Amino acid sequence: MIEWFAQPNRKICIFGSKARACYCKRILEYRFSLKIHCFLDNDKQRQGQKFDGLIVLSPQMLREIKDSAVVFVAVQVCFQKEILTQLKKMGITRIIKYGYPNDLAFLKEFLPYKDCNFLPPKTAKTALEAKSAKLIAIYLPQFHTIPENDKWWGKGFTEWTNVKSIIDKHQIQSQPIPGELGYYNLADVSVMRKQTELAKQYGIFGFCFYHYYLGNGKRLLEKPIENYLKSDINFPFCLCWANHDWGMHWGADPDSDKKIFVKQTYEDYEKHFSLLVKFFKDSRYIKIDGKPVFIIWVAEVIPNILQVTKQLRKLAAEAGLPGLYLLKADWLKDNKTPRSLGFDASMETPPSWHLYNATEMIDVFFEKHRVFEYNEYNKLMSQRKINYKRYPAVFPQWNNTPRYKESSWLMLNSSPEKYRQWLSHAIEQVKNFKQDERLVFINAWNEWGEGVVLEPDVRNGRAYLEATLAALHPKIRKLDLEMLKLLGLI
Repeated sequence: MIEWFAQPNRKICIFGSKARACYCKRILEYRFSLKIHCFLDNDKQRQGQKFDGLIVLSPQMLREIKDSAVVFVAVQVCFQKEILTQLKKMGITRIIKYGYPNDLAFLKEFLPYKDCNFLPPKTAKTALEAKSAKLIAIYLPQFHTIPENDKWWGKGFTEWTNVKSIIDKHQIQSQPIPGELGYYNLADVSVMRKQTELAKQYGIFGFCFYHYYLGNGKRLLEKPIENYLKSDINFPFCLCWANHDWGMHWGADPDSDKKIFVKQTYEDYEKHFSLLVKFFKDSRYIKIDGKPVFIIWVAEVIPNILQVTKQLRKLAAEAGLPGLYLLKADWLKDNKTPRSLGFDASMETPPSWHLYNATEMIDVFFEKHRVFEYNEYNKLMSQRKINYKRYPAVFPQWNNTPRYKESSWLMLNSSPEKYRQWLSHAIEQVKNFKQDERLVFINAWNEWGEGVVLEPDVRNGRAYLEATLAALHPKIRKLDLEMLKLLGLI
């Protein structure tokens, strides 16, 4: 079967002409660069019509091309047996069942095609050894059940609930679907072991875990990082305090009108620090000049933030630490300089919402969805001028429909290649920093609810991970920068 796909006269047909068949087509085209000949359907009313840009034909036409045809059966499971019998009676021997969306068994037919996207071993080794930058991927712990989410959103709710709701409604567009890691449960520390091994293989230096502390000792989604701390997983990490209210919508926009489940409070920094210090003292914790790196998501909303940062540094000294390396996330429209708020530097957080307003929408579809172009957005980000120290960040793709449903934001025309070019640009920005300060952040490792992931997905496999590793290679990075300049993007 595999050798057959290399033949020039192949005819790839998809049996079915509904959402299931459409997604099968897009996987084959975008992930494996295969050209689809047509859709097939027994429904005579659909025959002769166009569907997703291709003609829908009668299965009878296969008799004329049966020696050069392969058929992907992309219909509901209850109809598959009938269709398989029909095709076999017609003499079709190359048949692959496509189960939508969770059955990925059909991808095994294409494993050699996945391999062709891999960097040669020598090139990969050079990239890993180059030490061009420390790539830190932001990590979401929202993939296990907690009593609070059971109460607020329904029994068994996790981030997967949002993701599956969109897939089940066929609102798939550019939404990635989990690949080889599947719909995992982060209450199982063995999942995190697999994730870190995968991340190390592709040049990720460490994870930045979101830390949800609401005040008065109240934490949410803390089980994964607590399990991680107790484990023998040998992989660097740091924490980002996601200091926003816990409510009906995610995010920290102080102007949003939303139902609040738990209000964020800021009065107990000693209690908060006592929870943090065990992480800061862990040998795996990411440090600069021996100082633990601690990120605050929305520093500007914290009352008396300058006094707060001074207090945190004082508590660190009392705990025997050489200090703290404090970063503020840089994503609000009127960012204050880090030093003015008591921080050492800032961290980019793409995509920043206020930049959406400055970026031209390329389309509006499905009612309220807003669509932007990936390269144009990154171009705008690259043109921002600052007069303070800021660590760059990049994002591979974006589609937050699972979270925001009909009012979501999408980035179209992203690809592993474009992501690699922008990651190369970000790495170049820190080349003159001293070794332990060459941090580049990637948003994100596993934000499936916003369609921004490095983890393997059905359509792209490990392509975004391969692109991450490739950007660490000096020669590849040089070519990427030349291409960005040639395109007028930087």
